[in-house]
Amino acid sequence: MDYVPPKCYPDDLFTRGQMVYNAFAVYDNTLGLSVGNENNLQVKHGRDGTTTAPCVKAFLRDMRSYAASCSGAVRQVPIGLDIADIPPREHWI
Repeated sequence: MDYVPPKCYPDDLFTRGQMVYNAFAVYDNTLGLSVGNENNLQVKHGRDGTTTAPCVKAFLRDMRSYAASCSGAVRQVPIGLDIADIPPREHWI
């Protein structure tokens, strides 16, 4: 897996995101969608220590772009990201 946006996530993940968006955008009670939950954006991958943040950001950008391109076909649903809701590490002790 290449961690340089926009090729840092597999194509089938984007296809899955499109399917989820299309499935839920038809409902009036869908308030929004999240591209991730409890993401740790500082997880390091590989020797160079790249973080997951650029990939998550790229996926969020691409999903928002896809949603904008669907105008008229389905209603616009906001897309966001849930960051980890745990206390900072210094509070663990």
